[in-house]
Amino acid sequence: MSEEPGSVLEVLEQARKLLVEVGWTQHAFARNSRGHILESNDPTAVCYCALGAVFYISPSGSPLAGAAYKRLNAVIDGRDIVRWNDSPERKKEDVLEVYDKAIAQEMLP
Repeated sequence: MSEEPGSVLEVLEQARKLLVEVGWTQHAFARNSRGHILESNDPTAVCYCALGAVFYISPSGSPLAGAAYKRLNAVIDGRDIVRWNDSPERKKEDVLEVYDKAIAQEMLP
C-alpha cells in the first residue's frame, strides 16, 4: 500500500476492491500463485481472505483495521469473519455482499 487510509470506510472500500481485482481465498490471510500461505502484506500474494484484505490495506493491530474487523463481524450478526469466510459453503460473492453491507453501514451518519 502506498498510503494509509484515513477512515474505516476507506479500508473497507479498498479491501473490497482488492478482493475483486486480485482474488479471494480461504483458510489463509493470503496465498501466492502456487497456493502457499502468506502473510497479508507479502508482495507475492495473489488472493486474500475477507480479513487478510483488510490487513493488506491497514496493518493488523491498527485502530482502522480493528474497526473494519468489528464492522464486518457486525454484518454477520457478531460471528467471526475469519471463521465465516472459511466455511465450506462460502463463496467470493458472499464475502463481497458482506463488504457491501459493511460499507453501507459505515456510510450512515
